[in-house]
Amino acid sequence: MTKTNSASRAAKSTNHSIRIPLSNINVDRKTDFCHRNEEALDAKALKLLAESLVYEGQHTPMTVYDSGHKNRNGDKLYILIGGFRRYHALQSAIKQQLDSDRIHPDMAVDAVEVIQGTEQDHDEFRKDLLLRSVTENEQRKNFTTEEKLEIVKSFREEDVPDPRAASAMSISETQYGRFVSVVAYPWLHRFVVGNSIGMTDAAELIKAADKSKCVEEFKEDLTQWVNEHLPMIERERRELAKINKNLSGSAEHVKKFIDRNLVKHWITLIENQKRFDGEVRFKFGIVID
Repeated sequence: MTKTNSASRAAKSTNHSIRIPLSNINVDRKTDFCHRNEEALDAKALKLLAESLVYEGQHTPMTVYDSGHKNRNGDKLYILIGGFRRYHALQSAIKQQLDSDRIHPDMAVDAVEVIQGTEQDHDEFRKDLLLRSVTENEQRKNFTTEEKLEIVKSFREEDVPDPRAASAMSISETQYGRFVSVVAYPWLHRFVVGNSIGMTDAAELIKAADKSKCVEEFKEDLTQWVNEHLPMIERERRELAKINKNLSGSAEHVKKFIDRNLVKHWITLIENQKRFDGEVRFKFGIVID
């Protein structure tokens, strides 16, 4: 009989439902369980969610764990690990006094408390919390590429096994490996976050460079290429400003100059241990109406 691969439970922590005052939940940035960019948690981005919570109430519990501390009244204080958009949306509603009779700091909210397993040490519990924080938030609203890169960086720092990490992010191990390959090189990570090169293209190129043992040469050539194209973006921006128009979306990023043909060309050069030769010509322009 052929043995088939099957997943088995890796988390050793347990959980149960609780109902606690909103004010007893802390958002502790030091624990790094929030994987959202600040822009995703501002009042403007959460406007619709805040209104929904006012109109319809809380349908999905937040996820917390016992901080080990208590407030002045002797009540437990919890650390938030899941439901950051809901938490910040409620805080926004409170600040705007959208429904101060029901939405206020001491309002009772539904939560799931994650509890350390009886045979689980602190480091393993920390991994459970980290993985759960990613899984729950990814299911509610997909993470951006920048957020995913930071999550992968956290997973690597905590030595989270790749299969479990990929599962938490709802991606394949192959896709997860691409993120790992980019995170392994901080300079390439910065280029991807800065929209100088796409995530998939960066992963393919660094894989080729690593295989050909010419990562430093690739870093130098890509850096030079990006620096040569940044002024092009600025020139386009100035030209459009003359007719009261602005660059927007992908048009304002250097990676717009990179297409599949250029990536293939670079990979060929890397595989043959040649430097970027600049022979590929780029077509770009401004449409004026």
